[in-house]
Amino acid sequence: MRRIGVGFLGDLPVREVAKLAQKAERSAFDSVWISEDYFKRDAISCLAGIALSTKTVKIGSAVINPFTRHVGLIATTFATLDELSNGRAILGIGSGNRFLLEKGMGLRTNNPIEAMRESVLAVKKLIAGEKVLHLGKKVKMQGVSLDFKPIRSCISVYLAAIGPRMLQLAGEIGDGVFLTAGSTQEYVQRSVRMIERGALRGGRSLSDLEIAAYIIWSVSRNRDAAKKAAKRQLVLELSPPEHGEHLLEIMGFNRNVMRPIRTSVAKGDLLKASQFISNSMVTSMTISGTPTECYRKLEEYVVSGITLPILLPVKGTYALTIKMMRDYICS
Repeated sequence: MRRIGVGFLGDLPVREVAKLAQKAERSAFDSVWISEDYFKRDAISCLAGIALSTKTVKIGSAVINPFTRHVGLIATTFATLDELSNGRAILGIGSGNRFLLEKGMGLRTNNPIEAMRESVLAVKKLIAGEKVLHLGKKVKMQGVSLDFKPIRSCISVYLAAIGPRMLQLAGEIGDGVFLTAGSTQEYVQRSVRMIERGALRGGRSLSDLEIAAYIIWSVSRNRDAAKKAAKRQLVLELSPPEHGEHLLEIMGFNRNVMRPIRTSVAKGDLLKASQFISNSMVTSMTISGTPTECYRKLEEYVVSGITLPILLPVKGTYALTIKMMRDYICS
């Protein structure tokens, strides 16, 4: 049986996500993940709804950050979600989009590596039942502990990472790594090397970690239709301020393409914006095309180093994707 996850965005109603999660469970998906996009539905409420609607599928955040939520709150929240789901919760945590957090929400996000290191270690200690006395640069806690006993003393923590330093940190202290949507196979291979370097620094091996990744997924018997839908989804992924430029540069594409894309998005014209997504970009940064093509490319991502592919279906195809994947997962 293949291990595949499915991811949902905050633009779907909570009850609809819960029903889709039930279908994913019946289709033998390994896990269900909820993105937390600022000012859309929050991940925690959706995860709670899924926890009560399902029995076996794992549930995870993709991802929350330690700037909008204090680490003490993160620990209590995920210990509670783990209790609610009977031991199925996974904490996906990242430093978030710096531009949106600072310019949009007025938060300070300097030194994200230190913030992530201190936050992850503090959360792990709290869930393990320890009393935390930590007066670091980012986390300042003086002798606090949880007032209830979590059903598990260790909840897996996956660090979202893009750059080399965060990838190495994830390898050093995380239980898993969460790679961003839009990752190319070449980027995955480079990332795995950085993760392994961090794992060795932490006295571990690469096999001790889960390497998960969101993958934009667009399947149709009409290949052109699948590619067009993937381009529109890729536009949305690239749209957050500064994120698109950074992502394209890392993936080896010209960051200047974001100027006309953002101009079109600002006018509400996603169709025109998607015209600036090249065929090379959609081929490298998504899995899109006919079912046969997509299954083959999914296998290639696994060979590249992804141990848990998490499909992010394009708009309107969640139910179809979940249904069609059952035979593939169980084969």
